[in-house]
Amino acid sequence: MLLAADPYSAIDIDKLAGWLIAQAEQTNGCPESFCLVDVNDHDVYMKSHISNAYHYDRIMLARLQYETPILSQARVEGHLLVIYGREAERVAKVLFQRGFRTVLLKGNVTQFKEAYPCLLEPSIDFLKLKEIYEKKKNSVFGGRLWRSTSASRLKSVSRDERAEKSKKVNSRPSSQSRKPWL
Repeated sequence: MLLAADPYSAIDIDKLAGWLIAQAEQTNGCPESFCLVDVNDHDVYMKSHISNAYHYDRIMLARLQYETPILSQARVEGHLLVIYGREAERVAKVLFQRGFRTVLLKGNVTQFKEAYPCLLEPSIDFLKLKEIYEKKKNSVFGGRLWRSTSASRLKSVSRDERAEKSKKVNSRPSSQSRKPWL
């Protein structure tokens, strides 16, 4: 049975980087314990994958015994599965339907390597990861909107222009001189 709407959420590589940093620093920025699952073909996984990601052969979903020891442990301990790779959307949907808590990581290994090269090294350098993350977070052109659009509009208008606009708003007639609506 397939569900009409996506029952799981999707995150991008920036959100995952934030979770990894929060988990390493043991802060509240990480929602809970999670497990990275790569569903690419085995040869693609062997060439390059996110550090500490487990490989799951998506063909296993068609079998009666589809759970690997990692999936069994994730189910028992209630870990969130962050799934990425080829056909990750389908795998996330099927595992969700079978009782797992899943999140889809949007993108592919090439995009991950371009955004955060330290994630694909044998072990993650968290100082380097945090430096890249903070640089992206603080830059105006960070690849996606980190700040609200209203905040960016305020920065694009000079302080004098804002003062002039506020004077115009304050110089309008008071509500007492306006005709009330009946």
